[in-house]
Amino acid sequence: MNTLWPLIKDISTFSPNRLLSNILHMIVASLTSGIGVLLLVPMLAITGITGDRTVTVPFLRHALSWLDQFDSSVQLLLVLLVYIVLIIFQAIVNRRMAILNVQLTQGYARYLREDLFSKILRCDWACLTGKRLTDITNAFVIEVNRVSSATIFLLRICAQLLLAVVQLYIAFLASPLLTAFVLICGTLMFLLMNSNLMKSRQLGGLTHGLNRALMGRITEQLGSIKESKIYGVEKEQEERFRILTAEMEQNATDVTRLQTRPDFFYKIAAALVISFLFYFAVNLLQVEPASMLIVIFIFARLWPGFSSLQNNLLNVFAIMPAYQSLQQLKHELSMQTEQVVSGDAEQPTGRLRLENAIEFEDVNFTYRHDEESFALRDISISIPAHSITALVGKSGAGKSTLVDLLLGLLKPDTGRILVDNTIIEGSILSDWRKVISYVPQDPFLFNDTIRENLLCFNPGASEEELWDALGMAAARDFVSKLPQGLDTLLGDRGVRLSGGEKQRIVLARALIRTPQLLILDEATSALDVENEFKIQQAIEGMKDRLTIIIIAHRMETINRADQIIVIDEGEVVESGHLKELIKSDQSKFRKIVDINREMLN
Repeated sequence: MNTLWPLIKDISTFSPNRLLSNILHMIVASLTSGIGVLLLVPMLAITGITGDRTVTVPFLRHALSWLDQFDSSVQLLLVLLVYIVLIIFQAIVNRRMAILNVQLTQGYARYLREDLFSKILRCDWACLTGKRLTDITNAFVIEVNRVSSATIFLLRICAQLLLAVVQLYIAFLASPLLTAFVLICGTLMFLLMNSNLMKSRQLGGLTHGLNRALMGRITEQLGSIKESKIYGVEKEQEERFRILTAEMEQNATDVTRLQTRPDFFYKIAAALVISFLFYFAVNLLQVEPASMLIVIFIFARLWPGFSSLQNNLLNVFAIMPAYQSLQQLKHELSMQTEQVVSGDAEQPTGRLRLENAIEFEDVNFTYRHDEESFALRDISISIPAHSITALVGKSGAGKSTLVDLLLGLLKPDTGRILVDNTIIEGSILSDWRKVISYVPQDPFLFNDTIRENLLCFNPGASEEELWDALGMAAARDFVSKLPQGLDTLLGDRGVRLSGGEKQRIVLARALIRTPQLLILDEATSALDVENEFKIQQAIEGMKDRLTIIIIAHRMETINRADQIIVIDEGEVVESGHLKELIKSDQSKFRKIVDINREMLN
């Protein structure tokens, strides 16, 4: 039980009232079930089945003495009436208990998902990038369901224990010796089967690992299906997937084999124990018939309960690895919560405006703190407001890392970043993000309409503002020609649009926010020359209203920049205007330009 205690505590913390209500209903259901069994005694006595028309069980004879004033036919009618009322009441309680069970189980699942989702949203970006996306998806989709189902098994265990206590008490009143004998046999059987719990836990860990592997394999192979077809490796991919599903099939078989073992042995043991009990009661103890029938009836129902109890424990132990993995993930996310104090979700507080410049002062950053390997080293640059600054350098030079620091996704190890002499950290970081728009190189679109994709980060935008943003992003023409216009469904990740069309929609989404800083990370790389020219003109026309930072390699993208910053191996090696940098034969930027020209030729 020490192993199960964290799960039990977590469920009780989530909703103590629901859990208490469930337990109270279980107690009532167990008591009514026990009373129903007891009513069999007067039924048997009144009908004469036991050979004696009087209730011979002492405590029952006293409780039912009020029946003596009626004749046998009326007595039977009254007992049956009480029995029917009791069964109706028990059915009502059981129905209500079933509803409460679902509310507790589904509520716990909702709590787990919401808590995990909240921790992911608030987690530090560096922590998230170190997690495998499919593992997080697996936790949401599969493991939360498995963990929430543990509440069902725990509730069943609780109900079975309560019912067992009530029925054992009744059996003990009827015949203490027979009850003690069966209880000892049941306990010994339960202990003999106890080794299955550890095996169930091991198989549960294997199930958890296979679920993660399956989610990862499906996501990766669906994501690479185009390449698989092109390279003709469908058979190899199919074989890898077949091996994994075969392992899952074997694991499911092993779990079933383990879970059916207690039921198999308990049924055999039940037949032996009850047969011996019957023989022992009739020939040696000479227990009176009513008591003997009640005891045998109780244990005929109770013995399978031992098997069910064991199976429910096996199920809970099989789920524990998933629960522990989920708790570990939540703990890791909590330990690296982003230190941002959020204000209003839609409007900035007005405490921060970019009017003069963004300053990087002696900024150093590394992804691996156990090594002296810096992604950025001694970065000291100034980005003037209301201008276009281009970040240039080869892949892996540190451009995206610098932008992530500016966005507050990463924190400098040393140094600081200022906006108009205000350090970007804490609550200021929350305000800062509200005046930034970011367009990534790989645009993401929701499986929804163009309208909803534009409104998702700025829900208050008007129809006119949507079309204005589409116009600035050179997307107005193609959107207006679509049959449903803004209400056109884009499909998964915008699959119904070309790469250039997706980038223009994402750019329009960024412009709707009327940001003070617009960051374009290769945002025009998928556009044709004509549309890129249009966007470049629009961007240049916007620099009086906002500051623009562009990460780019193509000359067409950066030739309108007011400042070019060249980054190489995590350091700023030069900066200046295009004409200044291109004059020097030793310029890194000049070499990049020459390489681009050679590639075009």
